[in-house]
Amino acid sequence: KYYIFQGFYKRFSCESRRQVFLVRIVAVKIWRNYLEKGIFLSRSIDKLFYSEDLKSRDKAFIMELVYGVCRRKKYIDWVLGKFIRRRDDIAYPFISLGVYQILFMRSVSDYAAVNEMVEAAKKFGLKKESGFINAVLRRIAERKTELSLPDAEGKDDLREVSIKLSYPVWIVKTFYKRFGKDIAYSILDAFNYPFLPDTLSGGTKVVCMGLSKRDIGEYISCLLYTSPSPRDLST
Repeated sequence: KYYIFQGFYKRFSCESRRQVFLVRIVAVKIWRNYLEKGIFLSRSIDKLFYSEDLKSRDKAFIMELVYGVCRRKKYIDWVLGKFIRRRDDIAYPFISLGVYQILFMRSVSDYAAVNEMVEAAKKFGLKKESGFINAVLRRIAERKTELSLPDAEGKDDLREVSIKLSYPVWIVKTFYKRFGKDIAYSILDAFNYPFLPDTLSGGTKVVCMGLSKRDIGEYISCLLYTSPSPRDLST
């Protein structure tokens, strides 16, 4: 019985390991399509989710990862600037995905975030770059508690808020002028988190985590009028 159980456990572990690896591979494909070809995340997601054998929890993880790294890109780039002199475009998709997992995904251990992205790079034929990816991600994981923004002045410093919340300065400035710094900061910060359906109202409203329902439609339209990609515009 022991040997039967041991064999089942090993088989289950291998299958689970392959599934975890597949999730990272799909996330890399989606993120690379966006960075290198300008393909919207949603289009790549629809295509790859249809073609790959993914469970619901895997899809949820991938969406949080790719949309999260896109939302936090400016801050992630600022962090990388502390550890590398010049961005390597080939290694960047793997490093940025790893950084997001290290800094923002509590469900992923630092070891897993580093190891999975290194293995993913090797899968894409980037054996040489994998050493660089490993070194950068390990350094960030070791020193993540030491990260602090320059000239921090709370919510009054537009540049600091722009970096911390990953928005162009002009968007931060526009929101500050329209809503005041406290409300504007809360709105912009809340947009860095997933949107949840408002099931309590029985309607089709959308509630953003961290915000009250009051004037949510106006807040959303104020941000999204620059659609489709306001954060890619010049700061």
